[in-house]
Amino acid sequence: MSITRRTARALLVAATAIALAAPAAMASADATDHDRHVREYACDNLRADTGPEGRWDGFGGCEVARGELPKHGPVFGDFKIRHKHTDFVVLCEARHDELSGFAELPFHVEGRDCHPVHEHK
Repeated sequence: MSITRRTARALLVAATAIALAAPAAMASADATDHDRHVREYACDNLRADTGPEGRWDGFGGCEVARGELPKHGPVFGDFKIRHKHTDFVVLCEARHDELSGFAELPFHVEGRDCHPVHEHK
């Protein structure tokens, strides 16, 4: 049984498209999985600092909502701050093992290099 040149080319194009799409799909799944497992604080209030650093402050009734996070002192690694009364969440990301925030529970949580994220429920 002989395969035509046209059929062989179509199979090669399809195989290449699948090979190129697979890593992108896996990366997307990894990001979603990572977001679900990020440590998290929850506070009564949440506000953005007006400075260029992407700083966000959670304040009032703050608590550790998920994972292991310090109640007092510096925070290292990625974490989220969630507004307790809405679905609003910011993700604060660590840059090269640098300090990513500071906690003084239950009064205050400061996050650096933060940005709002949309979470699917």
